[in-house]
Amino acid sequence: MIVNNKNHIKEIFIILLISAIILYLSNILIDGRLNSIENLTIELRSAPTELLYDWKMSEIAPFKYRFLFPFIVKKTYQAFFSQPNVEGFYYVYLFYTYLSLCFAGVSFYFLSILVYDNTAFVILSMFLFFTSCPILFSHIVPVHTREDFLAYGLLCMGLIYIIKNYWIAYLLISILGVLCRETLLLLPFIYLFFSNNQFQKLPIKLILAAIPFVVYFLLRYILGTEHYDYWLGLKWNIKSLEQVVLFFFLTFHLLWFFFIFELFNHSKNNKENSSGGLLLHQSALSATGLVLTTTFLFAIFNEIRILFLIFPWVISLSSRWLINNKATVCSYFLNKKNTLYFVLISLLFILLVCAFLMNVKKLAQFVTYPVLLSTWIPIALFYIYLLGLSLPFIVKIIKNITKVKFT
Repeated sequence: MIVNNKNHIKEIFIILLISAIILYLSNILIDGRLNSIENLTIELRSAPTELLYDWKMSEIAPFKYRFLFPFIVKKTYQAFFSQPNVEGFYYVYLFYTYLSLCFAGVSFYFLSILVYDNTAFVILSMFLFFTSCPILFSHIVPVHTREDFLAYGLLCMGLIYIIKNYWIAYLLISILGVLCRETLLLLPFIYLFFSNNQFQKLPIKLILAAIPFVVYFLLRYILGTEHYDYWLGLKWNIKSLEQVVLFFFLTFHLLWFFFIFELFNHSKNNKENSSGGLLLHQSALSATGLVLTTTFLFAIFNEIRILFLIFPWVISLSSRWLINNKATVCSYFLNKKNTLYFVLISLLFILLVCAFLMNVKKLAQFVTYPVLLSTWIPIALFYIYLLGLSLPFIVKIIKNITKVKFT
């Protein structure tokens, strides 16, 4: 047991350390948007470099409505630097990016404990969170992570307070969420339809769910409405369906399958001891459907930080399935009868990598964004390799599920 009578200092320190390592190795050391002042200038649309601290992007719609993170960064910068200082702004931005990732990690850690107070489950959930593509490659084009780490943390905190029925804390987090990013209107939706506060009457729940929406529209009224192409994302997604499929898979890779398996398992057994696990199981399909739909309609799908918003559901429930079926998973991968298959898949993977390296220039003419070729295709090949290794196992589970369903 993790949760009872424990101060969690060691775990929090580990999360802070992992956050620093990941942010440095995966997003600063390589040529990401945090790699240099020049790259960050491009990301924040603040050219020329000397005007990085102006953060031009934060002045145009829809980015100006996501003002919480820019507000914090700018106010801190102004508090420490009375004169323009590009390097100072750069390090303030890095600091709050790191702090936001730590906040997201720590918040998800405590949410995981509420979902399933099991050491192996919490460790696996945190491992899957930190090794997911939207975290590992958060500042590599085309992910474009800015305020999203802060949004992930607020989402997890909001879910924690909904589970614990702390309605004042939920309301505060929901309002901050709307000020951070409009996608966190997901929180009042979850609160209205899935919170289990038996002492709250429906009119009260409606009011508490409506307040963040009021803030959402009030913010646009105060800052002024500005025309922009609301359907830009949909147009891009329709024209780039191959990237929609690719980045949909990369967001959670094999976890999509385990997530579905756990949903089916819960619908069949309908047994849940923790209120956190119950909330995530009950709201999983609605949250996933809502985020998938809005991402396809209003966002560019290859910016996987947006679809990753459902990570509390996908990672938690897929981890739950893996922990409950660890004997079945281990028996498949440790079975000597599968060795030949694993070797053949590995050889095929090596051939694919070699073919890719030999034909990079030829493939470049078919790719809209060169970065997809140099960075994301190798990543995609790796996860396709993992899918290949796991395919017989996944097919077997699907067959067992369909047998149970139709018998």
